[in-house]
Amino acid sequence: MTEAEVPQQVGFSAAWPDDAGREARPVNQFAIINGPNLASSAPEDSIYILMGHVRPPLFTGPDDVERFIASKRRIDIDVRAEAFMTRERAEELWKFLGQALDKDRD
Repeated sequence: MTEAEVPQQVGFSAAWPDDAGREARPVNQFAIINGPNLASSAPEDSIYILMGHVRPPLFTGPDDVERFIASKRRIDIDVRAEAFMTRERAEELWKFLGQALDKDRD
């Protein structure tokens, strides 16, 4: 097969497994970080999306709250998911989320 005969596109099907969401965990914290410049050299050519969860501390009384505030202790975010994608794929995700959320408003 010569280079001219090599197909430029190949079709295939893909499917999510039946149990794709079985290990889903709650998230309540989100961060987006600009990624490195890729082919287009645009400053925001790619992004990292981070999702995490913060569980509030257990307070058994007012004294616990005061001690926690006085300690100035931080609560670490438990990172639950992280993704890296091009801006084009991020925009596709944005549209996909928007369509899914708009469906629930009808």
